[in-house]
Amino acid sequence: MNKHNSWERILTALSEPMTYHRLATFVHLHPRTVARILRDMEQEKFVHIARWEHCSVQGPMAAVYKKGNGQSVPRPRAMTSAEKARKSRANMDPRKKESVMARRRKVKPDFAASWLFGER
Repeated sequence: MNKHNSWERILTALSEPMTYHRLATFVHLHPRTVARILRDMEQEKFVHIARWEHCSVQGPMAAVYKKGNGQSVPRPRAMTSAEKARKSRANMDPRKKESVMARRRKVKPDFAASWLFGER
C-alpha cells in the first residue's frame, strides 16, 4: 500500500481512541482524507476499530480508531424504522405518548370521497 505523507502525524495524534472527524482537527487535514488514510492504515494493521458511536443524534455510526494491531469491531446493523419508533415511544413522557396515540386514533376526513360525492 502506498503510504501517505501524513501517516506519522496521524499515528502521533492518535494517542487515544477517536473518530476520523475529531482526528482531522488535530492533524489539520480534511475529514475525508483522514478517513481514507485510516482505512489504508487499518488494512496495513497500524490501527483498528475499537468501537462504533453516534457522532450526532440522527447521524450514522462512526468508527472509533485505536492505534495498534488489534481485531476491528464489526459495524452494528442499522435499526429499522419500527425499532426506532419503539425505542422513541419507550423513552417518551407518558402524557406526550398519550397525545401522540390520540392523534393516531383520530378519524381523518376523506377528501377524495368528499370531492366525489359533493360533501363539504
